[in-house]
Amino acid sequence: MSSGRVHVLALLFVPVVFVGVANIVFDFNGLYGHDAHRYFQYVGELEVYFKEGKVPGEFHWPILFPLTGLLLKSILGINAALSLQLVSAFSLGVSGVFIFKILKGQHLNSAFLFTLIFLIFCPQLLVASVLSMSDLFAMMWVVLAWYFYFEWKENGRIISAYNLCAVAALATISRYPAFLLVVIPLVVVFYNLLLKRQWWALLIPILFFLFCLPEWALHPSVQNVSTNYLLNHWNLGNLFQSSFQTNDGVQAHRFINVIYITYPFWHPAYFFTGFVLALYAVFKFPRVKVLWLLPISIAVYMLFLGGLETQSRRFFVLVFPLILIWIYQLGFGEMLRSTSKKILVTGALLLGVVQFSIAGYYLKPYLELNKFERQLADDLKPYEGKALYAFYWDISLKSYVAQFEIYNLWEEDVQRCRAGDLILFSPEELEAQWKGSQV
Repeated sequence: MSSGRVHVLALLFVPVVFVGVANIVFDFNGLYGHDAHRYFQYVGELEVYFKEGKVPGEFHWPILFPLTGLLLKSILGINAALSLQLVSAFSLGVSGVFIFKILKGQHLNSAFLFTLIFLIFCPQLLVASVLSMSDLFAMMWVVLAWYFYFEWKENGRIISAYNLCAVAALATISRYPAFLLVVIPLVVVFYNLLLKRQWWALLIPILFFLFCLPEWALHPSVQNVSTNYLLNHWNLGNLFQSSFQTNDGVQAHRFINVIYITYPFWHPAYFFTGFVLALYAVFKFPRVKVLWLLPISIAVYMLFLGGLETQSRRFFVLVFPLILIWIYQLGFGEMLRSTSKKILVTGALLLGVVQFSIAGYYLKPYLELNKFERQLADDLKPYEGKALYAFYWDISLKSYVAQFEIYNLWEEDVQRCRAGDLILFSPEELEAQWKGSQV
């Protein structure tokens, strides 16, 4: 087996090992908080829809991720939570393979070590690979879009343009903001093909529409985007704010947004172990030609995040692979190629240990929250059959206990309760954020 094939297999299947460890060693099913449980529940609702025609409930996100989870669940005969975890893990693996293909050139080992350490072992992505969330899934389509863009730049073939269009559409219906990371190369390819009078390019908008059909046929995506609170309150002035009054209560953060959007370059969850090396490489080593589309697409996405009235490290998952490609081209790759094999291997082992340690630190709260949710569900089972008024925990409880009439204190206009009804709430944790509201 060639070394290139070994590299590909390693990048593809290492994340799957993480899922095995999470399930077997930590008994972690990838569910936590609100969003992951809702993805898990929607897989079941889609399954009922296809079998019985019952329309799924309200869902605020694109449906391609749970739809793919349902497909994998049906093929492998596994539960929905595990299928979503495996989709996340394979997404990270596929992203690693194609980042490696973009970077490798004639230097397989340098590209492999860079991809393995800084992408596959990136703490934020490592944690995301065992979660039932759509971040890595959308990231994979973004990576594939740029792979086909680079391929088109090299060969100019219309099939590469069509592939770019298809995966750009799939990125968009995986997470809507991913469109910002694929639209510029897509427009550039379309424009250049028309300039050369390759009229087959006129099929690109049609192809994009066709690959968006699963979303438009099964889900009111236009309504979800048009009514999205964060989009409707987007403001460039938010770059200089750190505290926001939103529909999710008061949100106060450590840094203003203009500092927050630099997280992927230095934060421990992302590129902390490579930051100093990258600075050294930029100033000491020659760089390959960097396509202007790459930093511009990164900047557009970062400005979009900076204008939102919220902060989350998760939002950088989509753009992080593009940042890695850019950093590699700015001199990091040349630095690796100029370093002895012994130093490379030693450095990779050391950085790998550091990355795993950081990932363990960030994974711990997810494990604790998952354990708490399951214990809470067990503790409430003796009370099943009653009305339960809750906030935040209502979504997770629906994944584990089904015999409650659950009312959400944020969504429902509660005037009065009946004798015997139950309320589940933590004043100490939520009072500051929700003071003055019904919650």
